[in-house]
Amino acid sequence: MPIDIYDDSDARHDPPGGEARPYVGVLFECCGVYARVYRRPDVPQYEGRCPRCLRELRVRVAADGVNARMLRAR
Repeated sequence: MPIDIYDDSDARHDPPGGEARPYVGVLFECCGVYARVYRRPDVPQYEGRCPRCLRELRVRVAADGVNARMLRAR
């Protein structure tokens, strides 16, 4: 199930213990909006949706991946 990415300042994004959850910044070119997409600790991918049109996004985490923290979704 996709993660809620609408309000990235909400305290529920922080796990118990105060550590910040990993995220990537995504520019959704479909609607021209930016959002943070968070990763759950038990899933090896980032999952989210465009905040306007709700198009799904999945970004896998892999050893041979990129180091970029800002991405564009087309």
